[in-house]
Amino acid sequence: MERILLATNYPNLHALGLYDLEPETANDLFSNGSYLIRHFQSQISSLFINMKGRMYRRDLFGHENIFIFSQICTEFKNLQYLNFSSSSDYEQLTFGRTPSIKFSSNLLQLHVVIKSIIDCLCLLEHFNQLRTFYVTICPLAVRVWPSKKLPNLKCFSLIHENELMMYNEIFVPLFQTMPNLEELSLYFFSSYGLIIDDDNLEKNILNHMIKLNKFTFNIRSFIPRNDLVNLPSNEDIKNTFKNFKNNEIISCVDYFSKSNLFYCHICSYPYTWTFYNNITNNFPGGLFKCVREISLCDERPFEHEIFPSNC
Repeated sequence: MERILLATNYPNLHALGLYDLEPETANDLFSNGSYLIRHFQSQISSLFINMKGRMYRRDLFGHENIFIFSQICTEFKNLQYLNFSSSSDYEQLTFGRTPSIKFSSNLLQLHVVIKSIIDCLCLLEHFNQLRTFYVTICPLAVRVWPSKKLPNLKCFSLIHENELMMYNEIFVPLFQTMPNLEELSLYFFSSYGLIIDDDNLEKNILNHMIKLNKFTFNIRSFIPRNDLVNLPSNEDIKNTFKNFKNNEIISCVDYFSKSNLFYCHICSYPYTWTFYNNITNNFPGGLFKCVREISLCDERPFEHEIFPSNC
């Protein structure tokens, strides 16, 4: 890499992407006084970094990724866009409540995979100029509340990969700190006890974002049937969205008698995610151009064609 950088001058180099990067190579590239830092720390405004994943020595390489992320945020003085990820699901970034590292206040857009909601709040607090934040959380369940408003944040995308059990305690307070948000994208799987439909979204999230003009979502609820006085139909769920603006809505409701569970899936359409999880016999159909991965979930055998042969 250094040979390429030394080959000639790059006066117009403002964006750099490095893929499948070995931790040792990254340490050399982003260490204090490296050629990359000395010559490009004020010139580069956009970085895309994908670290090569390791199946073993998880803690060691996880800490190395944190150091590299910290170096990037500290050394590149005019960095405005950063996409930082690892090809391994085992190496999410985590900072704790009071990180010792310093962050660039110039960063406007951040894409990152982290370990918990604490890390999400930490980044939002320290990158106080952020306008766009795409975050995937591979979570650790904790109770934590955001402390202050985030008036600069304009775009927020959240993917919470595991079961979410504290929707009211964690995510509702977080969303209510984003009064000037213009774009919001949500993906999560809730088992916290209430059905998440439009009434819930309006009350807890959307009414607190008066500037919101684009909202995409993919939300699944699995709830014990004993927790529900009345079991809503798919039509009941659809009716909660009758005043919903700017989106076509897909909904699917199922009852699983053996496991005693109620299942509700709501999502905006067109469907923009690359995966479609927990397809049941009540799958509503439609055109899903972006989907590359599916999973099936039902107590009853699948006896009809989910995807026609011409799809």
